[in-house]
Amino acid sequence: MIIKENDIRGLHRLKALLSRGGVAILPAYTIYGFSAFLFDVYANKRIFKIKKRQSENPLIVVADKDYILSIACDVDLNLLNLLLNNDITVIVKTSTKMPNYVSKNSTTAFRAANTDFLKKLTRDFPITSTSINISGKNSVNDIQTILNRYRFFADAVVSGHVKNKASSIVELCKDSVKIVRKGCCIDALKEILL
Repeated sequence: MIIKENDIRGLHRLKALLSRGGVAILPAYTIYGFSAFLFDVYANKRIFKIKKRQSENPLIVVADKDYILSIACDVDLNLLNLLLNNDITVIVKTSTKMPNYVSKNSTTAFRAANTDFLKKLTRDFPITSTSINISGKNSVNDIQTILNRYRFFADAVVSGHVKNKASSIVELCKDSVKIVRKGCCIDALKEILL
């Protein structure tokens, strides 16, 4: 199934597909990503297999901001909210146990759904996301290249707009902030942390 980001009927079909264990390629704002329903073990194992990704390298979670704020713990929620509003991926501890494929050392990386498409998609459930590539290779963000190389690995492909640069990642702990990766929105991140 190939749909456009603004296709409402396609969005409903995509939600149904993900809720039944499907894997999709989605415009995840910064870059295109392989995605699945967060709590579907089989679908997320498929993503690791497609990417030839090591299991100790967890996926990120794209979710409704309120969901992220409700399960984050041991962090300044005002700072977390500000980072999420600026499209930063944030690694935090959670009050609920997360699947091992998105968790490492009791922390999980989250990015808030920040486009109309992602907000509508994650309104009912959070999703996983990881770049379109084989692990260790460059990300692919050109929709035609994605269709040529990867569409048969996914059950759906959504075409849309992306920034073509991976997100900045910050790890938030109770008493510290650590920049893990400088990427998209790094200037906003630097201003927030000053």
